Amino acid sequence: PETFQKILPFIIIDEKPQTKLNINNISFKDLLRHPYFDYESTKAIINARKKIGGFQSLDELKQIPAISDSLYNRVLPYIGIN
Repeated sequence: PETFQKILPFIIIDEKPQTKLNINNISFKDLLRHPYFDYESTKAIINARKKIGGFQSLDELKQIPAISDSLYNRVLPYIGIN
């Protein structure tokens, strides 16, 4: 409790809605910048997107072998399809 009271003046809560990454339009380089996507998963997503001409549903990411269920669940709040 004492530590929390000391740091409380420095805590800022940003209530603006997060802008989701459009998985159909994002560049390889920009997707790779996201902390949850490594080189292999980024490459797999971009290659799958090129192959199918764009994702219709985020569930399609589950079909990519490089995207594990845990990765999918972690990134879901940060990605979208427009």
